Amino acid sequence: MGRNSVVADLGTRVDELTRENQGLQGERDEALARVKDLTDQLSEAQDDLASARLTLRRMIRTENAP
Repeated sequence: MGRNSVVADLGTRVDELTRENQGLQGERDEALARVKDLTDQLSEAQDDLASARLTLRRMIRTENAP
């Protein structure tokens, strides 16, 4: 195998790895966006739960008031 062949093979491999890396970066970016969406949804659900608990406590106090 000549030097030119080795250099060409390395160039081809670098191109393959570059494409794979770009694909993985895209997947990572999509996953990070999904994590952000889910984190926002979780935060909203936690806020709703806290509000529901507060309302329930108030209702219990009102019902138990003399």
